[in-house]
Amino acid sequence: MIVKITNHILAFCQNVAEKGMLLLLAVFIAIILSNSAYSELYKAFTTSEITITAGSLHLSMSLKDWVNDFLMAIFFMIVGMEMKREIIEGHLNTWSARALPFIAALMGVLTPMSIFVMYNQHNPDVLDGWAIPVATDIAFALSILAIIGRGIPDSLRVFLAALAIIDDLMAVVIIAFWYSASIEILYIIAICAIMLTIFLLNRLQYSGIFIHIILALLLWYSFYCSGVHATVSGVCMGFLMPLYRGKDNSSPLVSTERVLAPYSAYFILPLFAFVNSGIDLSFFSVEQLSNSITAGVAIGLFLGKQIGVFGAVWLMVRFGFAKLPLHANYGQMYAVAVLCGIGFTMSMFINILAYDSTPMYQTYAQLGVILGSALSVLWASIVLYMARYSIKGSLLTGVQAKQAAQE
Repeated sequence: MIVKITNHILAFCQNVAEKGMLLLLAVFIAIILSNSAYSELYKAFTTSEITITAGSLHLSMSLKDWVNDFLMAIFFMIVGMEMKREIIEGHLNTWSARALPFIAALMGVLTPMSIFVMYNQHNPDVLDGWAIPVATDIAFALSILAIIGRGIPDSLRVFLAALAIIDDLMAVVIIAFWYSASIEILYIIAICAIMLTIFLLNRLQYSGIFIHIILALLLWYSFYCSGVHATVSGVCMGFLMPLYRGKDNSSPLVSTERVLAPYSAYFILPLFAFVNSGIDLSFFSVEQLSNSITAGVAIGLFLGKQIGVFGAVWLMVRFGFAKLPLHANYGQMYAVAVLCGIGFTMSMFINILAYDSTPMYQTYAQLGVILGSALSVLWASIVLYMARYSIKGSLLTGVQAKQAAQE
């Protein structure tokens, strides 16, 4: 009986996580707690100090910092592994396949950034948040597409996943070069030495898990002390994971990704959402919704993303540099471009880095992220509904119609 109940609970958790609802639930709980009689308890929990001592090493950070600096490095490691797998043997294994999502992701970064800067150019202190609306949340976007995207071809799901991964990596580059502290050259040398060691072990096909864990922890600590944000170590480790196939067709990268992915979906991302979404709504008014930070982030995500992504796709297809994903029409592509405005995880993360010393700015940006993401989900749902019940084939280009007829 207990086993049966446990299996039902696990199945429910998996279903909730796969639909992105676990993240949403964590956000709602955090907002409710931070605006209730338990707000001090919530604050005490997120700021509680956790200390790790190993010999002469003494590392002490708040729970929130451990989540943002250490656990999120594991999340970024998974992102790095996903990207490497897609580039080498997946849907991005040719330059032509990479071109459309790459250019769309690039324009989907530049356009929201420009909108945020335009709204906040009068206040130099606020401009550090220019990167908040640049990244698409992979888990949320794909989950929402799974819920509302009935009839969407698989090629568009692949396109959205590739674009989200690419612009997450662009966001990581931004973090590394813009939101890092002063660089400590000795730790940069240590980073290079550790990465070279991991690379050589992989070339020798050495698969000792204990050594790799030790090296991964040393790599994270070196990044943490170097001035480059510690989460960048996760992406580096992800790309360093070997993808070679053994005699039984097993791969260290695929095996590691399979083990870590559930922990990321069920624990790391919900915990990240919980400790970073405690918005104090007591001082908000309708007028404050038009605050330049809130407006810049919300409009950057909602309008900037769809203009940048869809505009890039339309221009590349129009001038013959790329083709629309197989069986997709412009209405469906536009809806996917709108979904790119769901910028939860990475946007919240960059917000923390940008306004670390200004909690009020963080709160305005958090509201902008939630508002922009919610508008993106609502409008994408409407667009997909309209596209689904429009005249059949009315949105297909002549080239697509011919292609569909041949197939």
